[in-house]
Amino acid sequence: MPNRPVPGRNHGATLIAGCALLVGCADRNTAYVSGLITVSGKPVSDAAVMFFAESGGRPFVANSDADGRYHMVINRPAMKDRETYRVAIAAVERESAGSSETDSPVAELLAEAAPQTRPPSWRTPPRYADIQTSDLTLTVERASQNTGDFDLCE
Repeated sequence: MPNRPVPGRNHGATLIAGCALLVGCADRNTAYVSGLITVSGKPVSDAAVMFFAESGGRPFVANSDADGRYHMVINRPAMKDRETYRVAIAAVERESAGSSETDSPVAELLAEAAPQTRPPSWRTPPRYADIQTSDLTLTVERASQNTGDFDLCE
């Protein structure tokens, strides 16, 4: 009687090998960046941190926490060993909603979506918000933990 494979016997090994392959591929095109955003040495909370690859492609965005720290995962299909990114950083004061008549989440969303009647109050120097005027860059190494601390000058 010939030996026949038992159904399902090798599926576990195949699944493990497949997962290992996928994880290996993801890590090859992934870089991790974390850092601190400050203005004149003081941490900036809720700042948008945007990375634009000099070679093009979509930007990568993270927000800083209450202590000014941010964490970002960069995943690009054909990531080079080292890539330089132009960096833009922006933080503005949020208008206090005050007490609305309805105090509903929908009313808050509509108020946020309404056009602003006055310019924003910047918590970071405005020149860093525009990729054309920001002089910030960071070189990121693939499959590594990278640090990008930025102290913005007034």
